Amino acid sequence: MEAGSLILAPGQYTEVPPYDLLCAAELGFVGIDQRFLHPLVDDPERSIPDLVRFGLEDHEDAREDLSEDLLNIFRHLKTPKAIPYLIEHMRRCDLEATYPLICAFRDIGEASVAPLIEFAREVAESPSGHGGRFLFGDDLIGICRPDWGPRWRV
Repeated sequence: MEAGSLILAPGQYTEVPPYDLLCAAELGFVGIDQRFLHPLVDDPERSIPDLVRFGLEDHEDAREDLSEDLLNIFRHLKTPKAIPYLIEHMRRCDLEATYPLICAFRDIGEASVAPLIEFAREVAESPSGHGGRFLFGDDLIGICRPDWGPRWRV
């Protein structure tokens, strides 16, 4: 889509593909409000592939960083299809497992355990090390058994 055609009125948000709506938002042509969110969360079957695709792409030239917005959208949707983005988000944030990120994995549940273990192995084997300890302990238990943790106080 051309940059000029990314300037959208709120009434058009449901008429464009979710990917184009995200592109318009990162360029500052669309405000992040409920009118922006509804087309993305009301029809997850339509929007999840575009959300993941957009989230996994490099957006160095973006005016707006949508990474936290995507994290919150995926946390709301609670879909295992978000796991590739969530892991990439952690990688981009220097392996910082923030509370919203841990909650997103926990809300997805058991389906996130195997990819997290694989990611931990990858990190442990990388030259930077970290030993794969970035998310384990009480936090991983909280993902496996949401009734057990995490023991964070907010």
